Amino acid sequence: MTNCIFLLGIHAMTAEMNVRFIKKIPVGEMIKIRARVTESRRKLHTVKAEIYLGNIVCADALGKFIEVDL
Repeated sequence: MTNCIFLLGIHAMTAEMNVRFIKKIPVGEMIKIRARVTESRRKLHTVKAEIYLGNIVCADALGKFIEVDL
């Protein structure tokens, strides 16, 4: 999720994150991770992410990130 924010050129730190684990992922399996910014208000950005095993969502997360000055 942080990489999603960084790829947009935003320097931010995690303010809050909630993760929901849905299914087990066996060690060594190939997974796909998707993340996208769903909302941005001033310096607060909300990001939603999912972890997939094939087409099955195994975990999802919602995070809030606050911009920081370097």
